[in-house]
Amino acid sequence: MLVDMTIPRKTKHRPAVAHYVIPFLILAAGLTISYFVWEGTQAEQDEKLRTSYIYQSNKLLKRLAHHLEGQKAIVSNLQNVYVEYVQVVRDVFELYTEFPSILAPGVKAIGYAPLVSKSEVDMFELEARMEGYM
Repeated sequence: MLVDMTIPRKTKHRPAVAHYVIPFLILAAGLTISYFVWEGTQAEQDEKLRTSYIYQSNKLLKRLAHHLEGQKAIVSNLQNVYVEYVQVVRDVFELYTEFPSILAPGVKAIGYAPLVSKSEVDMFELEARMEGYM
């Protein structure tokens, strides 16, 4: 019996293609699934934010409209003072405006500024001084 005493040659051992392809396919599938789940979540979050924004905006607009109606009522009532009296006296005006400023905290000031022509300015100033306002 003869024994082969030669040194065996080293052959390059190449791993099978499946060793590279299968992990790559799993990675690609995982990344693809993650991307679509992320996109779906983003779209859902965007829709929730949009819905919340619209709801809050409408709520604010309704509150503003309600307050505006109150302010219009106050101005309308003040206009009625001018319609009822031929000449509005400062004391009557101040008395009439006390209640809207108490009932409506949004009203910061209501002023009395009658329209005075140039020819009546001197007389108006004299009357204002006599009443103690100047």
